[in-house]
Amino acid sequence: MAFSFGASSPAGGNIPAELGPELPDVSAEEVGFKGVSSDSNVRLLPTPWPDNALPAPSSSLLAVAPTKGVIVGAGPDSLAVASSDAVRKAISAPTEDKAKTKPFQPQATIPLPARPTHVAFASGDDALILATENSSQLLVYETTSLTTGNAQPALSIPTNGATFRSLAPNPAPPSDEAHSSLVALITTNGELLVANLKAGNLVSGPNGNVLKTGVSSVCWSNKGKQLVAGLADGTGYQMTPDGTQKDLIPRPSDLEGNCHGNAQCHIS
Repeated sequence: MAFSFGASSPAGGNIPAELGPELPDVSAEEVGFKGVSSDSNVRLLPTPWPDNALPAPSSSLLAVAPTKGVIVGAGPDSLAVASSDAVRKAISAPTEDKAKTKPFQPQATIPLPARPTHVAFASGDDALILATENSSQLLVYETTSLTTGNAQPALSIPTNGATFRSLAPNPAPPSDEAHSSLVALITTNGELLVANLKAGNLVSGPNGNVLKTGVSSVCWSNKGKQLVAGLADGTGYQMTPDGTQKDLIPRPSDLEGNCHGNAQCHIS
């Protein structure tokens, strides 16, 4: 794996990309994850996804709020809500037939108006963000309402009927109100949008709500003050949440053929 370190010059400069040395393989034999009860599990969704109508590969249908102890799974027509304690106890419970899949009943189910594509908790785990197929709006639920049995969206943000292939909440702490309420969205057409949960609208940039086109992936900086959009041509577009360009990260010079930005991550 190689990293590009030549992206510190202003966009439009002629400084070529510089590739760092290949990273050595790191063996992690001592690292592992301890299961709650061997390889047992629970079936979280009351209604499974049908084999002939599975969700898109880009969907993300499980969300965990560790600070609230809440787990949400998205089925074809509803959300299943459970506490992490309840899931842990169900997995640990002994059964006479020693079945690997243990019986489980979620604490609440929330009917959905359309097939979901993404669920994610916002910064601080205080709100759940829901995107559905071809929906006119992004729905936001208060986390505290999810287990009440009659949860209703606390907020809806118009999205003009877009279907999303990526949804990325800003990682800034809740104390940073200017950034923690932002959510980056990529439509199936490659348009990058940013929703402001606090304001209840899409952020407007120099060219309207679409901040960048030809986008295939996105990630926030660690503090959530900027983001990098991976583009279809393999370059990276560094920008502020209102679409202002800060830098253009060139594609590595050793790439051949058509390569899009599949994923990127800030490591410091």
